[in-house]
Amino acid sequence: EKRHDQVPMSRTLAPSKEDILEAVLQVYEISPYTLFRSRRGQFNEARNVAMYLIRHLRADTLLSIGTHFGLARYSSVNSVITRIGVLRNHNEHINHRIENILSLLKKSQEET
Repeated sequence: EKRHDQVPMSRTLAPSKEDILEAVLQVYEISPYTLFRSRRGQFNEARNVAMYLIRHLRADTLLSIGTHFGLARYSSVNSVITRIGVLRNHNEHINHRIENILSLLKKSQEET
């Protein structure tokens, strides 16, 4: 957790949005099209995890995350992030994939 409100450089130390998205694509073995595709009533785990990680690792605003993923309301982003947080505590598979993504991001940052 490199982001902290009292550390001005924390924003630049956090992984980039692009790095997070690339790690999600790699772990889920999907295309960018699949990541950004939204269908009402269908759970796109990779997309939701990407939004969750962008919020938690970078503290991007709900509005900016929504805009990036084509969601009109920031409340929709908040619902997704809350849902993934709950699932992370109760679903071993989702938590494992998130840990794999975090591991990739850590390795990537150590290389730079």
